[in-house]
Amino acid sequence: MKTNLQGGIRPREDITSYRFIGVDTHKDQHTAAVIDCGNRCLEIVEVPNNPNCFDQFIEQVKVYTDSNSLAFGLEDTGGLGRSLACFLSTSGMKILEVNPTLTERRRKARPHPEKSDPQDALAIAKILLSEFETLPNVSTNDLPCSYQGPLFTPRLSCQGTNKVEEQVPLPGEGTVSSL
Repeated sequence: MKTNLQGGIRPREDITSYRFIGVDTHKDQHTAAVIDCGNRCLEIVEVPNNPNCFDQFIEQVKVYTDSNSLAFGLEDTGGLGRSLACFLSTSGMKILEVNPTLTERRRKARPHPEKSDPQDALAIAKILLSEFETLPNVSTNDLPCSYQGPLFTPRLSCQGTNKVEEQVPLPGEGTVSSL
């Protein structure tokens, strides 16, 4: 067993059935990468930062597992992923925090260190997989987080969002889609 950064101990788990979802959070929309335990990218998804769209997002990533073995890694800079974290927390999902510094290091270590949302989401997912036992849990206890439906009148629709046009340039890895 390893100690996570919040002082708790996370027992070693069988992660073979897990799907790891790295989420690069932004003000208007989030970009998520879904990978399996073999580090293969299954899909890149964009979801509006709109709680009305999060159920649809969960259903879309659940198609890659026959169980509820989903682990989410959020790189939440500036609190932009708060509504998603609250939604995931109240849905009973496993949510871990990925420090933006780790994402930046992973991106700079690549042969082509360009910054893009799909690349960052994929880096977050890969960090989530490799550091699964030691990343801190996302804590929503210090935030008012009683999500019970829409938090606001949506500015963005769940329908008609654009597909991520940029294919993550990793040979043989995944597809790109959108809600």
